[in-house]
Amino acid sequence: MVIAVTHDNGNVGKHFGHAKEFKLYEIEDGKITDSAVVNNYGEGGHEAACMLMDDYNVAVLICDSIGQSAIDGLQEISVSVIPSIEGKCDDAVEDFLSGKLVAQIQGANCSACGSHDEGGCCDPSSGCGAGCGGCCG
Repeated sequence: MVIAVTHDNGNVGKHFGHAKEFKLYEIEDGKITDSAVVNNYGEGGHEAACMLMDDYNVAVLICDSIGQSAIDGLQEISVSVIPSIEGKCDDAVEDFLSGKLVAQIQGANCSACGSHDEGGCCDPSSGCGAGCGGCCG
């Protein structure tokens, strides 16, 4: 699973659509296995940022503020969103992995929340969160 965080000098960036870069985290078995900072495409904007999320197969986005049109675009590509987060990017991801943060806006692939069936959100292979404590809490 890949988690993206709006990135500004190690902190969660202020606004998704204005983010110049994102920190991407590769998660396996509930642990961070790799991370990298990547630049937003072109001049940015929520369309470019949504394209970047899709290209990197992001499952969860952590950010501070985000507009409805960006939320709609992320839902179309099955990205769950955790908005209104401040502080260090690394701390936010650790809080998500420990279950302290739960996505408030579910991506389309989270429609089966609570289901332990194959492909449901509690199935770790579904790509949605880290099992039942992940994005579908």
